[in-house]
Amino acid sequence: MDGTMRRRSIEEGCVRIRIRGPLAIALGREVEVPLKGDMTIEDVYRWLLEEYGEKASEAGVYPALKDLFSQNLILVNGVEISALEGRDTRIEPGDDVIIINYTHGG
Repeated sequence: MDGTMRRRSIEEGCVRIRIRGPLAIALGREVEVPLKGDMTIEDVYRWLLEEYGEKASEAGVYPALKDLFSQNLILVNGVEISALEGRDTRIEPGDDVIIINYTHGG
């Protein structure tokens, strides 16, 4: 994320999520999530399901979204969430969040 995009997300109270792997088919390579109060990765997950669940299903990648925590590597500011607070990791405007899907077919 370049400096301009990061400043904009901080000012607007949102966080940009970068998506890599098959999930990017349905969600796009970047998603902007509006932050409402104290939010965690779990809250972001629920927002993604609500906003993109149908599109992910149509694209055939719903299982990777539904099982976000078991089928994806999730980094917040370069640190994998299991080394932080897991699903309870707090998200703030301007944080750098990356979701990397590592499931694939044989």
